[in-house]
Amino acid sequence: PQVVASWPFTDPYGSFAESMTLGTDGNLYVSLTTWDDVNDLGQIVQVTPAGAKLQYGESMDLGYGLLTGLAFYQGDLYVAVAFSDSPGVYRVPASGSPTQVLTLPEESFPNGLAFHDGYLYVTDSAFGAVWRSDPTTPSAQSDPWLQDELLAPGTGPTDHGIGANGIAFSGDSLYVAV
Repeated sequence: PQVVASWPFTDPYGSFAESMTLGTDGNLYVSLTTWDDVNDLGQIVQVTPAGAKLQYGESMDLGYGLLTGLAFYQGDLYVAVAFSDSPGVYRVPASGSPTQVLTLPEESFPNGLAFHDGYLYVTDSAFGAVWRSDPTTPSAQSDPWLQDELLAPGTGPTDHGIGANGIAFSGDSLYVAV
């Protein structure tokens, strides 16, 4: 193993790299949240094969939020935002402001992202669910596409309370990590 990118601890609480995806351009894209006493700042960092770190798109004021999953679809980069005033999924252009394409209930914890047959699929670590939407049309969702006890967060004394997390497709089979 080798370190290809790292971020220094930022006072007072630090920086948190959560997710990553590879672009067709050969660059690595990382969701990064930096905490302080006032708000959380979300950024997408583009890491080149040479190790240069460049900000991708505009920073996002997350309130007390967290940038989670990342995925590309038809050349656009999408990021899940959890624990904010507007949880859901945003399309993040290389320049210009992010646009929310999926609005989820305030209690949700959108986490992993995947695209399949023209749809966006989003795991929800709080609801133990998967949301589905058309990524080209902004929408608000109140009912998950799939919800099951097997995807729910654990409630036992040794559980950490995270349900459905990672998501991937292989052909028409959907896989969800819990």
